[in-house]
Amino acid sequence: MKKLMKLIFRKELANYDIKYKEFIREKEEENQIKIKMIERESKKKYEQYRLIKRIFDIDKGSKIVGMKNNKNNEELIITERVTDSCVWVKLYGRSYPGAGHLPRIMGSLRKTLGEPKLRTYIKIDDIINIDDNIGNGSIMMEHYIKLAKSLGVEYISGLLSEVDKDHFERSERFYKKFGFEVSFNENKTNGSIRLDL
Repeated sequence: MKKLMKLIFRKELANYDIKYKEFIREKEEENQIKIKMIERESKKKYEQYRLIKRIFDIDKGSKIVGMKNNKNNEELIITERVTDSCVWVKLYGRSYPGAGHLPRIMGSLRKTLGEPKLRTYIKIDDIINIDDNIGNGSIMMEHYIKLAKSLGVEYISGLLSEVDKDHFERSERFYKKFGFEVSFNENKTNGSIRLDL
């Protein structure tokens, strides 16, 4: 009887077998795609973990305040550090492996002298931008201004050094984009910036 049934339904059984094998193959392909996605996501999370661990190893006094992608679509972790005398914002990412090779804005908290009213401000001492034209400077400055406002300082100022005179035009555009007043001496060999908050 069993043999007779197999003979009668041979075509249906063959079709069922083919469909079953196709179904299994499709599910295996779907699972492989899911596995690869999970592996990629795991690798990304592990890289983030290593990056955060590196931040805590390199810069114990910093606070992580955000994450943002630059124009190269590199995910950057934004940190800030404030002490009695310094105000820093740094960017950490895959492309920036060491402490000395980090995009950063370094400034110092100051108080005005010789004015009737004592005023607190930040003087930008230096901006280190490892890669130009990929948005790192803008990411840092957005957070720097936000940090300065949260500290209650009255303004941010800084000097444009003769060392940087070859790219004063780019610097001027950059600072003006954030509302800074930019001025130069007659020879355009040095200058100053100021943003009232």
